[in-house]
Amino acid sequence: MAIDNTLLTYLCDSVNDNIAKHSPVSEKIITDLSLFVDRLIHNDYSAEFPPSYVKMVEMLDCFWYYWLSSYQEYDLETTLSYTRVYQIICMYRVYLGSKNYEKSVRSDAIRYKKQKKLLQLVHDKPGVSFEILCKMLETTRSSLAKLINDLIEQGYVYTSTPGNYVAYSLSNKGLDLYKLISKSN
Repeated sequence: MAIDNTLLTYLCDSVNDNIAKHSPVSEKIITDLSLFVDRLIHNDYSAEFPPSYVKMVEMLDCFWYYWLSSYQEYDLETTLSYTRVYQIICMYRVYLGSKNYEKSVRSDAIRYKKQKKLLQLVHDKPGVSFEILCKMLETTRSSLAKLINDLIEQGYVYTSTPGNYVAYSLSNKGLDLYKLISKSN
């Protein structure tokens, strides 16, 4: 999908003008912007945006962090219209974040494919100790430490200390990785 920079620039410039004047954004602009972002998400679009979009995001961030904290009076209509535009932007940010998360886990599934047995053990036995993992994988402590520390560093495995030992479990991200690796075989 090719992005219609003309329409997006118009919508963002309109919002920017309203924010600069401290006036509410019209219902039509909010609706059009919402539909535009909905189409971006539906068509899986994540390219660079025009400068007016970046300026709009910055102006809204400034409104929330600086203008409101200065205790200036804003009427409810203005504040609500800015809130709605901000929600639209946040919706797209969440979409991009989840898309990047999925891409990261997918690429790591290739990288960690050889650690499937380790991931499976940690999945099947949440809270498993280091010593048990060493025995079950028939590997040295230093080799396992290297593997498990890398998984911890990437956020796939987390540790806890339920007693006098360190227990290993999969994080939600680790569970997603394990599912991907399991499907690929």
